Amino acid sequence: MVTIRLLESKDINFAAQLIGQEKWGHMAKDVRRCWNFEPEGCFIAEQGGERVGHVFSVNYGIVGWIGLLIIRQNYRGQGIGTALMRTVMDYLRNLGVETIRLEAVPEAVTLYQRLGFRSEFDSLRFCREWKHGRTCLEGKVEEIHQIKDDELENLGKFDAKCFGANRLKVLQSLYRDFPQHCLVARSDDIMGYIMCRETSSGFWLGPWVCEEEHPEVARELIVSFLTALKANSGLWVGIPAPNTIGIQLLEELDFSLMSRSIRMFWGKPGYSGNVKENFGIGGPEKG
Repeated sequence: MVTIRLLESKDINFAAQLIGQEKWGHMAKDVRRCWNFEPEGCFIAEQGGERVGHVFSVNYGIVGWIGLLIIRQNYRGQGIGTALMRTVMDYLRNLGVETIRLEAVPEAVTLYQRLGFRSEFDSLRFCREWKHGRTCLEGKVEEIHQIKDDELENLGKFDAKCFGANRLKVLQSLYRDFPQHCLVARSDDIMGYIMCRETSSGFWLGPWVCEEEHPEVARELIVSFLTALKANSGLWVGIPAPNTIGIQLLEELDFSLMSRSIRMFWGKPGYSGNVKENFGIGGPEKG
């Protein structure tokens, strides 16, 4: 019989190991960061006293996000994923969440559809491999600077308009852990920003958000970031397929399409911000 309980600190290494088997790039510190976003909304499935799967969530107010649903290979097909999903969905709905989103790998779409999720658009994964001696395109960097502590509140408000919900706690956490990889573009007001975290397989770029009417700012941000980044590993980014300008920019900068997932939602449509202003998602586990 399957039992579901809250994920605890003692489960972090187990979750990191399970995620590592899927080659999703999360280290234990990444898993702990995700858990810290919503410690009451992350769950472990057990069968016969053995841990067999987990799921994480983030509450953004009217919007909730579900991610990192993984069942151990030899326990799949037994309804454990459904049990975890029902538990985490109940948790978010009890908080007043009206729309729940996630990113589904193709083999999991049927599961989510049975739970009432509907497809929104494809979410693409691009990678830029490190090459010795590669030079970056030139950019104008005078309006770009590293994010400062006193900018975070306004950054959260700017981001909420583009993303569709307030995810300040995520931005604050990424800034705290990787301040050297967090840049903002301003004139009088914020026009865009970019963040990046280190992973076991390189770097994950995102969130990366810019106003739709100023796509040149998105270019300036990533050029500034690539110019400053001194690393000999790959760079990954996820981007909504409707953001065709962003896709063209990534291809111009030698990013290659590697895979895709499907953005799905449950509940009220909307609260999605403007996908054309989202050039890089924070991650499939948190939007």
